[in-house]
Amino acid sequence: MNTSMLLNPGFSFFGIWEVKWYGVIIAVGMVLGLILATFTSKAKGYEKSLVLDMALAAIPLALVGARLYYCIFEGVDSFGEIFEVWNGGMAIYGGVIGGFLGLVIVSLVKKVPLLDLCDIAVPCLILGQAIGRWGNFVNQEAYGALITNPKMQWFPMGVYIDDMNFTYEAQQQVIKAYGSLAEVEGAWFNATFFYESFWNLIGVVILMIICYKLKFSGIVTAVYFIYYGIGRAIIEGFRTDSLYLWGTKIKVSQALSIVLIIVGLAIMTVIILKQKGIIPSKKPLAQTVSEDDSTQDKQESEQDETVEVEIVQDSTPEEPRLSDKADTFNIDANEYLLKTIQMQNRDSNIEESEEQQPKPKQPSKASSTKKSSSKTKSTKSTKSTKSSTKKPASTKTTTQKSKSKK
Repeated sequence: MNTSMLLNPGFSFFGIWEVKWYGVIIAVGMVLGLILATFTSKAKGYEKSLVLDMALAAIPLALVGARLYYCIFEGVDSFGEIFEVWNGGMAIYGGVIGGFLGLVIVSLVKKVPLLDLCDIAVPCLILGQAIGRWGNFVNQEAYGALITNPKMQWFPMGVYIDDMNFTYEAQQQVIKAYGSLAEVEGAWFNATFFYESFWNLIGVVILMIICYKLKFSGIVTAVYFIYYGIGRAIIEGFRTDSLYLWGTKIKVSQALSIVLIIVGLAIMTVIILKQKGIIPSKKPLAQTVSEDDSTQDKQESEQDETVEVEIVQDSTPEEPRLSDKADTFNIDANEYLLKTIQMQNRDSNIEESEEQQPKPKQPSKASSTKKSSSKTKSTKSTKSTKSSTKKPASTKTTTQKSKSKK
């Protein structure tokens, strides 16, 4: 399968100017990276507006850094050639350095920890790297060593490169394998751009899981440095178009990958020591955010209590003035009238309750007559008894009279 015929390097836009597919793919990677950054910023407890500040500072500096990195290590014939970006020539490590400087600026201006900004950015960065590598496929660049085994000449194991896009190292490999370049129109090489793209896509998943599961500041950045550094150091060894340090056989990308691995291990070590309490650490971000929220709620509640106290103090009655005597008299009269009405209502309720109680039975006339006759008889008997008791006294008096006559 001749992959060089799948896509052209660019297309004409209304016949006015030519648009490169590489630029379109890079733009798509940036947009998707920004969308992903809204999720990573939320996972770290920051507002989405911070993503816009990061993009405005990091993206322009990343583009400038990618171009300058390429021009420094590849070399240019004139100063004006630096600005001829339409002729190609950008390096991802230069973009990473430029974007990092943009994050440093945001950290200083917004007073946000730099490692937190890096944790937000690196999942988006590695996603952009995974997508951007397909621009190398369109341009037929960033490929690896020559594949001479027909069983391995298939995509994505390998990629077919036209002879006009052979690098110097690729030409030497073709001459060594086929004897000359005269009869070779193209050849199969390792699709190192695809290897790195696939490696980076796996890295996106790993970093997003860590971003949501672990809240330690700098942990996502450390894993990115280690993971990407290992993959890039290995894959770069197969490429035939690498940039070298001046006058040496050392590939710049491999050297920087080793530096990234060392830095990532150092950050990881510091994080582990902080978790074990060997190195004093600040509070985790999630705890800090929750404490800030609780402090703010407490302040708001205290303000509400202060307002209530002020309202109560304002509503306390003042001492009556002379001008308020008439009002006070009217209030007292109304209270007296209200109490009088309440007492009357209470008395009427008592009377109604008494009326509702059952009355005792009254005796009949016959029984009353019998009672009266019995009372009369008892009265007469009493009188007779009294009269009988008086007779001895009269007898005594008559006896005395008779004695006196004698």
